[in-house]
Amino acid sequence: MWDDPPADPNARLDEVAKELRAVLTALGLTQAYDSRNGMRKLRVPPDAIDVHRLARIAARSEEVRGTEQRDLLLAALELRHGEPLEGLAGNLVEEYRSSLVKQYRRLEIQFNQLEVRSGRGSRRLRDLERIYEQDPTDTRTTGLYMSALYYDGNPIQALDVYRDHFRHLKEMNIDVTQNMRNLQSRILSEAADLGPVVEPFIGGPYRPEAEQQEEFVQESPAPQREKSEEKALRPQQIVRTRMDSVNVSGGYVNFGFDQRGAG
Repeated sequence: MWDDPPADPNARLDEVAKELRAVLTALGLTQAYDSRNGMRKLRVPPDAIDVHRLARIAARSEEVRGTEQRDLLLAALELRHGEPLEGLAGNLVEEYRSSLVKQYRRLEIQFNQLEVRSGRGSRRLRDLERIYEQDPTDTRTTGLYMSALYYDGNPIQALDVYRDHFRHLKEMNIDVTQNMRNLQSRILSEAADLGPVVEPFIGGPYRPEAEQQEEFVQESPAPQREKSEEKALRPQQIVRTRMDSVNVSGGYVNFGFDQRGAG
């Protein structure tokens, strides 16, 4: 529990338990902490632990596609409020915090890939710029940002991003990947579209939402279309139907630490 164990670990553990009981009582979880026969257990509902909720939603998002996947990824991202484990310190905490940040970044990239390949990249440019600037040497997020800029009608800016990426890699004596060179060449050629060279960066073929809807209208009978549209309009119901123990509202938690009722 500690990087450097205190002089009297048992006494310090009792102090931590007392503090924990006070927090749980404030949250209305008076029976959550159980201590007997030298064993200490924490019993809380699954949806009271935001990182558990995150793991469930993220796992489910890997199993579905389309609107349901988008809603789940968005719900997972909304669970984060501020810095994970804010106010806590120590080597063990730092390791856990780092893993949470990496998990959040993976989900954020997946969500933005889905948005870009569905033709909604224009509304994600600010976030994609932030993600790129967090690590300009990351090939995937660089290509994702460049692709979004290209589809938004800004090929010159996309090439500027490439040059910045190239400069950062050169400083580290690292070569630009072939996939990235292919993307740059495609943009330079002023092609009508990026074609398959964009797929490693956006996670699949570029299929704008309007194109998908047109395809759906042509191939699906009217009754089935109405059913699908009706389902798409109920993202919260989709989540609760398939994951009834997960509350995806997430408005009351700090990612990694549940604060309902605290303060």
